[in-house]
Amino acid sequence: MLVAASLGAFSSFLPWVSGIVTAIGVQGPDGWLSMGLFAPAIVLAVKAPRHLPMVGGERLAAVICAGLAGLVAFWKITSLNNPFVGIGIGLYLIVAMAVTIGIIGWTLETTPKPPSHR
Repeated sequence: MLVAASLGAFSSFLPWVSGIVTAIGVQGPDGWLSMGLFAPAIVLAVKAPRHLPMVGGERLAAVICAGLAGLVAFWKITSLNNPFVGIGIGLYLIVAMAVTIGIIGWTLETTPKPPSHR
């Protein structure tokens, strides 16, 4: 989850719009917002024990914050309707990392118990 959250935050520094004009995410408030929404997931992933998955409120906070960042990027993708510019890699990467964090957060919910040998 740490890698996905870090890539999501880093995506704010990648091009969001490319074409005649290229703009990176942090040139506007939405880029800083999306980077700030990935920050709790990074902090929680660093704070969590490495041998245990995130559970409870920590997992929920990380997934919700990353999901909100993904919604910001998805909104930007769907609202861009200029024929002279295209959607940059940064927006796609934010959506992909938000989905990845959601999948990781809910599929790695619990660690399997080792089989008991009786």
